[in-house]
Amino acid sequence: MRYALIKNPGWWISVVYYGGLSAISAFGIYLGRYLRLNSWHVLTEPIRVVEALNHALVTDHGFTLKFLILFTCLEMMLFGVYAMLKKL
Repeated sequence: MRYALIKNPGWWISVVYYGGLSAISAFGIYLGRYLRLNSWHVLTEPIRVVEALNHALVTDHGFTLKFLILFTCLEMMLFGVYAMLKKL
């Protein structure tokens, strides 16, 4: 997939692709760091996971949104630095 995106002349497609990956990654970091969820909780405590997602997306959406924007931007900047260093 990455090779197809690099060959594609539209650089904005790569930005959208990596932006989406960064947003998903940032949400995963938020779930693990602040809501203290691990991957096995989906199978062992599904009700807790649903309650935590409800809390993150409905109740505490202000902090969640700020965190997601901050970490998505941070990861996108790191992707940019990596791409620039790779060209050297």
